Amino acid sequence: LHAILVSAVAVFKLGSEGLHHASAAGPSVQKPVAHKPLIAARPACAAALRRVVATLLDRAKRLPPQSDATWHGDLHSQNILVSPTQVYLIDMDRLSIGPPLADLGSFLAELAYRGCLSAEPFEATRRQLTSIVAAYRQRVSWPVSAADVAWFTACALIHERALRCVTSLKLVHAETLDKLISLAAQIVDADPYIDAAKSASDAMENAGEAA
Repeated sequence: LHAILVSAVAVFKLGSEGLHHASAAGPSVQKPVAHKPLIAARPACAAALRRVVATLLDRAKRLPPQSDATWHGDLHSQNILVSPTQVYLIDMDRLSIGPPLADLGSFLAELAYRGCLSAEPFEATRRQLTSIVAAYRQRVSWPVSAADVAWFTACALIHERALRCVTSLKLVHAETLDKLISLAAQIVDADPYIDAAKSASDAMENAGEAA
């Protein structure tokens, strides 16, 4: 996973000449997607989903200006090829300029989604996410705010994971949608994994200074 992260960070640092800004690519970077299809598919989750989306929309108004970087635009495991010696990112047709935390949020959301599908305890997923966010902080020059990571990750859980389960007719249990919505709520409400990641990152920095 860390090798994949290094490759993603390398993309962020590519030159941006000739690329369009991601804000022109669609509203998902800017705010959560309309959630009516999810409610229609899973009416039982309507109240919880509306609460999550309302929170995300409210916090979107307070998001600070995001750093711009070269942005993959569709970062998930199926667009990552791993050989014994190299990591390759494919499907680069959405390459643009935008907030790199959006790509990070997409990647974290997919890992959380796969944890839901495997029914593994969230603590195992939490440790994985913590490690990734801490390593990410070590490798980039832009601010990595806990609240911003939470916002982009929760948006990706709703927009990219839960919604795609419905619009792409994926065969997932209805309970999986409930779990994704619940997880988005936990994360946007300052899920501890992000704060834990900052503590881990600080500890790594302190260890490096001591050495």
